[in-house]
Amino acid sequence: MASATSPSDFVIGKLLGEGAFGKVFLCHEKMDKSRKYAMKVIDLSKSPPEERDAAVRESKLLQQLKHEHIVAYVSSFKERASLCIVTEYCDGGDLSEVLEQRRERALAEDQIVNWFGQICRALKYLHIRNILHRDIKTQNVFLTGPKKDAKLGDLGIAKVLDRRNSKAVTMCGTPSYMSPEIFQFKPYDTKSDIWALGVVVYEMTTLEKPFDAMFMQQLVFQVVHGKLPPMPKKNTVHNPSTRPSAVDILNNPLFATFKKNKTRKQKTKYDETQAGNKDANIKFQFNTDEGLVIKLYKKHIARLKVDAIVNAANHRLANVGGVADVIAKAAGFKMAQECNHIITQEGQIFDGDNVVTSAGNLPYQAVIHAVGPRWHEYKNKAECLNILKITISNILDTARSKNFKCVAMPPISSGVCGVPKSMCAAMYLRGIYDFSKQGKLGSMKEFHIIDIHDDILDMINDWHSKLKKNPRCLDFDAVLSGSDGVNILRNYRGKTDIHIYTKDILKIRGIDVIVVSEDSLVKGEGGLSRTLLAAGCDQYRHEHRQLQPQSNNSTTGLSRTVVLMTSGGHKLPFKHVLHAILRREKGDTEEMYQTVLWSTIDNVLSTVNALDMKSKKDVTLAIPMIGLGAKPSDEIMKKCCWTLKESITKFLELWPSIHISEIHLVNNFDTTTRLLQQMFHNTKSSR
Repeated sequence: MASATSPSDFVIGKLLGEGAFGKVFLCHEKMDKSRKYAMKVIDLSKSPPEERDAAVRESKLLQQLKHEHIVAYVSSFKERASLCIVTEYCDGGDLSEVLEQRRERALAEDQIVNWFGQICRALKYLHIRNILHRDIKTQNVFLTGPKKDAKLGDLGIAKVLDRRNSKAVTMCGTPSYMSPEIFQFKPYDTKSDIWALGVVVYEMTTLEKPFDAMFMQQLVFQVVHGKLPPMPKKNTVHNPSTRPSAVDILNNPLFATFKKNKTRKQKTKYDETQAGNKDANIKFQFNTDEGLVIKLYKKHIARLKVDAIVNAANHRLANVGGVADVIAKAAGFKMAQECNHIITQEGQIFDGDNVVTSAGNLPYQAVIHAVGPRWHEYKNKAECLNILKITISNILDTARSKNFKCVAMPPISSGVCGVPKSMCAAMYLRGIYDFSKQGKLGSMKEFHIIDIHDDILDMINDWHSKLKKNPRCLDFDAVLSGSDGVNILRNYRGKTDIHIYTKDILKIRGIDVIVVSEDSLVKGEGGLSRTLLAAGCDQYRHEHRQLQPQSNNSTTGLSRTVVLMTSGGHKLPFKHVLHAILRREKGDTEEMYQTVLWSTIDNVLSTVNALDMKSKKDVTLAIPMIGLGAKPSDEIMKKCCWTLKESITKFLELWPSIHISEIHLVNNFDTTTRLLQQMFHNTKSSR
């Protein structure tokens, strides 16, 4: 990748092309002549506002895209009044030049199919991210390398949609490639790109444009009302809803790497008389309005009665760790060989995509290898959730295209990928419903989600219950603000629900009591204490000051483990605030300090349990991870988490009457959340 940061770092070569948004030059770095790049230079001073916006938009969008069939972004920078965008150089020119040079010599059929598939894979990558290219044409298909691979470029007028089913309205593009709905000023979506792709394929096949006229009015009439030339049958039908998606096109046997007739004859097939899994312990079952049956149950991935299973794969189909390792070992050499072949032929699999192989030694017709997103790789967490939702919809699309009736999926993205389990559960459900609402179930009858643990299955059912009451509960903002990866242990120790998650403490709702740690003089100098003082009202700050004189009776202040209470005032989202006196003292061993922490938490729980006994109303309590200090080591973090878990567990076991309905363990960092979730889960499992 280029390390240069301004035009002066490059040697500018010949002019490669000129378009509406600037000139493109061949260039190389002064310090490295071995690699060539393409530099688009846009004169912002002479460009109208919409062109300036388009240039900046293209630069930002290119930085986010990484696909083998999309021209790669290298760098961008401003120089005086110009914006420079540096991308990889495609040495084979563009497709329009190749077609023009061919004259009467038709392209070979396998070459057309190869380029058609490569462009389609690039479109699939864009479309699952809700991106419309809006200027698909032969001039924007670039060729590179010894095999003249196709790469889609020039995203200057691309549009990122807010959500999957939304549409664009701006009339733009190259007229001879524009769809009927654009000329009719109707809202349009990804199916408009599919129309343009059909036009490109027609040109590759015939070396002519399907629509050509001297005047714009004639062209519009041809596209909207004229008889369509014999282009790819479904790509260019007038009704966009009946055009295939990029996924549908790639599932055509023309592009299939592994065809259905290669699967073993003895594979188990779904039998509707079995009702999916009579021998399975179905925990939950529900139907979509369109008739797709969803079943949630605990069972091993290799012992199911379904047509196909889903593998939670990584980008290179390495199948190491977790359920992928289990599937790979059970399937054997044949599936591994097919996975290697796919990676060799097509390169890595991108987030949201999937590929299909045979199931090897497993008793299924096929395995769908799906790649879910990794939480830490997305700064925009809503985008991560969107890709996970699309992953699920794409799995169902693939299952339908293969004529499967019943498919089972283990959890995806919830393990090492780090997406909070509750959010995974929400997106599984949304992906299923998005697919079902298309009204194109085809052969699909049942979709099973299976695991060897209860927690994520319970979360999916919880989200389904919420969905029946609130159709907007699965919106990305609602999921991010409402759950933040909450892991719920229902009826823990037969007494209360434990909620464990990462979230800003001031954004949680429905909590009666919050705990904050204080020093012995209650100065309010701790991080959370300062936050509450800043966010609270005058009444809260006054009550906090009233705690201090009690501590001034002694030169050393209040004793450790003491718990004091104030109201939350009228600004904080809590009724009460418990101020726990907790500090490390000189001479403390770690064992001594953990004993103090245990006693403090026990006093907090005792205080809260007695809070509203007269009204017989159960209360909800939020406990941040107190006692860690400013920069705790991994060892101290583990010990503090263990103490918190053990003190809560023993309190619930020993007290006969509990009036705390929910305990929320809320943290600032995902590492603390995951540690607590693991510890509580192990305690629950070992019981």
